[in-house]
Formats: sequence, structure tokens, C-alpha cells
Amino acid sequence: MDQHLLLWLNHDASSPGLDIFFAWLSQTTWFSVPLFALILALLARTHGKDGAKLWLMLAAITVLGDQLGGLLKYIIGQHRPCAELPELVRVPQTWFAINCSTHLNGMPSNHAWNFFAATVFLGVLLRSWTWALVLGAIALGVSLSRVYLGVHYPSQVGVGMLLGALYGLLAARVALHYVPFIARMRPTIRNTP
Repeated sequence: MDQHLLLWLNHDASSPGLDIFFAWLSQTTWFSVPLFALILALLARTHGKDGAKLWLMLAAITVLGDQLGGLLKYIIGQHRPCAELPELVRVPQTWFAINCSTHLNGMPSNHAWNFFAATVFLGVLLRSWTWALVLGAIALGVSLSRVYLGVHYPSQVGVGMLLGALYGLLAARVALHYVPFIARMRPTIRNTP
């Protein structure tokens, strides 16, 4: 099932426009970094210095999450589909480079992990459906891009999504208990009679 879904997305659902779009979503330099800069600008605009501090916390949990994901990749030792099935997997040719590592580093998808961790972390701490829905849609798109491009199996992305969401929730819970400025940022809930 994993391989069938991968090949359906990678071949049957493909188009030149989607090749460019999903290759862009997977880029750290051209997508992730500008998105994180935009998040910094929005948080600083709406919450001032506390927003900038929250962004630094987000950056720290992202770096740590990336390291944890890398450790799991090393422990699990699973191939990426583009390395395991090079004769079947189509690697789109776009001006955005798509790297297919031949190392045993496919499980879990760090892209999915980091984007879902950021979505849950900010959604919980800011108590904002807007943040959660917008970042959630972006996280789903980035995760789907990894399968579409043939660099991860759907199961590798699914595990990354799940672990990222749990990691983001854990990080948010720790921040709620141990970081004083978070309470100032969270909107108050009015009790209506």
C-alpha cells in the first residue's frame, strides 16, 4: 500500500506545475527560511519582544527536533524510495534541487516532523485557530511534497507528522509551565454567564 500510494502521487497525480510547487515547498532556502522569517515578523508585530522570544523558542525546538529526527533515522535505518526504487520513482526536474540521499535515512521525514511540531507548538501557545489552520495547511502541503517528490514513503511522512505533533505538544506543555512570558501572550478566556 505504501509503495502504491507513493507511485500514484509521484506518477499519476503529477504535472509540471505541481513539480515546481512541491519542489519549492520542500526547499529550506527558498521556502522554510522565508516562512520562519515571516513568522518572526508576525509574532514580533503582534506580541512585541515576547513574540520574538517565542520565535526563538520555536527555532530552538525546530533545531532540537531536527536532531532527534536524525537520530531516529540513524537508529531505524530505512531507505528513501528514490534510492530504493530508482527505476520506478520519478524525480521531477526543476530549478529547485531535489536531493535523494542513498543513506539509510528515510524514517521519519524531518520536514513533516518540524512543520507539524511548529504548528502544534504555536497553535497551543497562542490559542489561535488561525495560526493552527494556516500552519497546519502549510505542514500538510510540505509533508505531501515529500511523497510527491519521491524522497519519502507515505509511512515515513506519517510517522514524521505524528512524532512532530507529539513533540510540539510536549514542547508547548513545558513552555506553559516553565516560561513566564507565555502567560502574557495568551489571550484571556472570558467566562460568559
